[in-house]
Amino acid sequence: MSLIHQAAQEWFIAKSIDPIFMNLNDQVDIKGKIGICPIFTGASSRNLKFLATAFYISSYGLFVTAKHVILSEPNRSYDSLFIMHFFGDNKYVMRPIMKVIVHNTADIAIGIPYQHKHNVTNDPIPNKVLVLTKRIPAINEVVSTFAYPDSEVSKDSTSTKILCKQAWHHGSVSEHFKTGRDKVMLPSECFRTTMEIRGGASGGPVFDVNGRVFGINSTGWDGTQDSYVTSLSPVWDMKVSGVTVNGTESPTVQELVRAGYVTVH
Repeated sequence: MSLIHQAAQEWFIAKSIDPIFMNLNDQVDIKGKIGICPIFTGASSRNLKFLATAFYISSYGLFVTAKHVILSEPNRSYDSLFIMHFFGDNKYVMRPIMKVIVHNTADIAIGIPYQHKHNVTNDPIPNKVLVLTKRIPAINEVVSTFAYPDSEVSKDSTSTKILCKQAWHHGSVSEHFKTGRDKVMLPSECFRTTMEIRGGASGGPVFDVNGRVFGINSTGWDGTQDSYVTSLSPVWDMKVSGVTVNGTESPTVQELVRAGYVTVH
């Protein structure tokens, strides 16, 4: 196990533990069983607000989401961002996000949360991760996403209540834009699909027919089966700045793949 120092915190990275090929026929409550989490923003529980969806790609917290949700508010401090980590049985912990790396052009962001540790042993607690793929889905191929659209935060005089609404959406690839759809919103490789992408599903993983992640939810319109998905292809060259793994400073995601820290099939 390599120890990574970042912002005077300990962050651990290890070989992927039980990477998951998503079973697209599993429509039951899967919260806590997989590495897909909602993101919240707020300086305290009293002003907490649901933001988007993210998914883990390494066993100790490295996650991917959509860049536009991270940059949706000017001058937002990363200190105000949290990822909700589920353990199952309705148990969770809010993990503050200590670092975010955004791609120069693609709608992709990589985040690093503070490490969650066991309250007795003080050992870092691993999370489930999803299996990624470099394969490009074919036109008309069935694709699916799992996310937390329309999740809510409500408050009364004494408490804050969080309702995480999970949802599957299915569709197919209708167009493939190898060099981007446009120069501003989606300038990198992306796909048009017939999935519905509702508010809050942005940043969620998009699976091919084999249950592997090939893209990220970028934009859609509630109530319509017309949406756009950013390809994972730009993520491989993104550098995880400020960390060191096996002697390599600021490794790329592809270097993490070669070292066995991110799973690709």
